[in-house]
Amino acid sequence: MMKRYVKNAKTRGARRERRKFLDLVGRAGIASAILKTSPLAMSVLSSRFAEAKPGGKKHAVFMFLGDGSPPNNWLPKSATEMAFSTVPYGPTPAPGIEAYKVSNYCHFHEVMNSWGSHGQTFKCMGRGDLDANRYIDTMDSQLAKHNMWTTRFPIVRVGINQQHPGFSVADGQVQTFKKGANILLSDLFGGAQVSQDDTTYKTVFEMNARALASIKNKLGQEEKIRLDKHLETLEKIEMSLSAPPDGGTNAATCEAPSSNNGNPSDIVEHGILVSDILIEAFKCDLASIASVMVGDDQCNWTIAPEIRPLLNLPPGTPDNYHAAMHSPQQSTDAGLGRFLSYISQVPAYFISKLVSENDSTGQPLIESSLVCQITDMGDGRDHGPADAPWILAGPAKFGLGSFANSGYNSNTQVLESIPDRMDLDGKLFG
Repeated sequence: MMKRYVKNAKTRGARRERRKFLDLVGRAGIASAILKTSPLAMSVLSSRFAEAKPGGKKHAVFMFLGDGSPPNNWLPKSATEMAFSTVPYGPTPAPGIEAYKVSNYCHFHEVMNSWGSHGQTFKCMGRGDLDANRYIDTMDSQLAKHNMWTTRFPIVRVGINQQHPGFSVADGQVQTFKKGANILLSDLFGGAQVSQDDTTYKTVFEMNARALASIKNKLGQEEKIRLDKHLETLEKIEMSLSAPPDGGTNAATCEAPSSNNGNPSDIVEHGILVSDILIEAFKCDLASIASVMVGDDQCNWTIAPEIRPLLNLPPGTPDNYHAAMHSPQQSTDAGLGRFLSYISQVPAYFISKLVSENDSTGQPLIESSLVCQITDMGDGRDHGPADAPWILAGPAKFGLGSFANSGYNSNTQVLESIPDRMDLDGKLFG
């Protein structure tokens, strides 16, 4: 009986929040059809509503990097003294590796995972003894389901160079991740779904521009300025995705649309592009939770030929991370650390953008955001669960905002701390 009452109370609460939001829309004099057509138009009202609620805006990001880390090569000694695998988070770059100076927001943990091996990556997002034979909602889905988000997309799932299933489970089903930056951009900022092969984006921006023009007299001056900036940023992202091979300043950092549907083939370039789109979605108040697969559980991503010399990879080392992990030339702690350091530029870049970009209220996004970097095992060479590298990053009000390199013993402890830190509803079990 108690469970039924709690469930009904949550349902009533969600409906009550929806009614409040629709009342706000009505008072603004904006037709609901316009909000359905244009995500950016809807974001204005979502932003007003979120600002009025206690606790304000909040974002949670779960980012998967597979195959763990070689031992003794990941845990930093201090905020300024990174291990080689964690160079991107620190202040000092290495050959071929950018340094994004975000270690002061990060808590680094080596934990015992609930799961260690390839396949069924969702088990690293739960508790092994419960997840062994049944599919239980993972923490990202719990947060999306049990909190009364007003954003158009309570949760967004996207894969970067991903071929195998992702880590997210909802309602007993492993969830599908959007395949790359071009689909993510169209789905978040377009008015309708697009096909996997659709590489045209102009209609997305024209549609949003028309919708915004129709409601401009309903907006405050700050809202008009903010939305104009959003459209400018989206146009830059669109140009990056659709740039021809030798077509101007974007050509050096983004592949032309081809068999990979416009997504960059290099996993770091692709990850940075996805990061930019997600950051803009947060700034536009379009999304609350993001689940991101950087590669997948097989780690079948490759180092670009021009990057190989910079990373000082030994001759004969495979370009493919999974192959290199099991090759005689590269299966050393330091050698594998080069691969992991390279791909870790994606989460480090994402955190740096949270620090440098502001939300719709003018506050840094990091002040309302928590990032949880996850993995499926400890040392990928033996597929074991021990010493799996996890990161929590965020502001001081979430108990973060400073460097730490210890604190939790298991992935379950890391995950269960997140709702408490963010003052949200969510649990791993049931």
